[in-house]
Amino acid sequence: MQLKNKDISFYLFLAIAFFFPLLQRLIPPLIIVLSLFWLIDLFKNKTIKELSHPVFFYSSIAFFALHLIGVFYSSNSGAAWFDIEVKMTFFVFPIIAFTSSKFKLSTKKMDQVLLCFVCGNILAVFICLYNSYFLYLQTNNFISFYGSRFSSIIHLGYFAMYLNLSIAICIYLLLKARGLFVKTCYILVSIGFSATVFLTSSKLGLLYLGLGLLINLVIVLLKYRNKILGFSMLLFVVFSTYYIANHTSKTATYQRFEMSIDKFTNMEFKKESTESTEVRYFIWKSSVELLSNNFLFGVGTGDVIDELNEVYAANGYKGALSRSFNPHNQYFQTTIAIGVLGLTSLLVMFIYLFGQGIKHKKVIQIQFILMVSVFALTESILERQEGIVFFTFFAFLFLQSKENENSNQISHKS
Repeated sequence: MQLKNKDISFYLFLAIAFFFPLLQRLIPPLIIVLSLFWLIDLFKNKTIKELSHPVFFYSSIAFFALHLIGVFYSSNSGAAWFDIEVKMTFFVFPIIAFTSSKFKLSTKKMDQVLLCFVCGNILAVFICLYNSYFLYLQTNNFISFYGSRFSSIIHLGYFAMYLNLSIAICIYLLLKARGLFVKTCYILVSIGFSATVFLTSSKLGLLYLGLGLLINLVIVLLKYRNKILGFSMLLFVVFSTYYIANHTSKTATYQRFEMSIDKFTNMEFKKESTESTEVRYFIWKSSVELLSNNFLFGVGTGDVIDELNEVYAANGYKGALSRSFNPHNQYFQTTIAIGVLGLTSLLVMFIYLFGQGIKHKKVIQIQFILMVSVFALTESILERQEGIVFFTFFAFLFLQSKENENSNQISHKS
């Protein structure tokens, strides 16, 4: 049977979703192939469909264009052009997604893409456990199953974000599933992903895990009115909270949280420290200082870290300077780089995604943008491929899924 361009484009979507947590190097070639099929379709039909979601389309293009303009007043041209390269999907995805009917996916196909993402994360978890096990055999230390030693194939912060979205997807698919076996699988996978977030040691990942479970609990009880599942989730949250409070006081994760709370309570920060919470205080303080003089146009696309290093050096922040840390906050990062217009375009994308999710009652879209917005508070998530393509891919996927299918909307039936 001969495959149509539309079918091949869909399979490419499946492949991109699956390889997100597994093989990031494969993502750019897949996007290039996807773009080629868009060009073939364009030359073949010689027509472009009416632009959909113009607000998101133009804000995404503006976000990329402002970074491109920022290259020309950057001193570090190498870093600037590299930033343009990794942010290319802010230009590519809106062009091919909002001007081609091939990217208007049915809810069924969107769910298949989401399931591929979940399957990719399942495989990633097993690979990490396998690598950690062999590291443990060498070191005889259970720290091999923790933090960056565990999250060996992807940065632990991004892995925690992927896992949190996967949990939301599993619960979303669970509420639509039929058959006890399938439902049981989604529940077990969700529990497994929740445990894996602990292994990543990502503090924000753990905090959002609790927030995400509460959000899903509210959705299940108030919107889907599934009291049995809602009660089961409530028991899981209560039991997990009790267990964590009484049995994890000696774990490294608990000690990291305890130390972070103590630092901010007593406001005792060492300038030479590189510990994630402690150093962020000086990073954010330096970012605010840099913003005060560059709020309108920013310092240029490639000069953020260089300018921050000067502030670190001037104030004696040895820890931050030794690692040349970026702002670790996407809102700071964007504003420092390209000014208030860049921040505006970023916020428009976030608000539009949230507003469309509310308007069309797309639960998974709402949870996605809430999660991205929260993670952007402590990480510059749109400065690496793991975050940039993740955001643009799923943003366009959710926006382009058909809005008139009830299976993609919040059900009010019991």
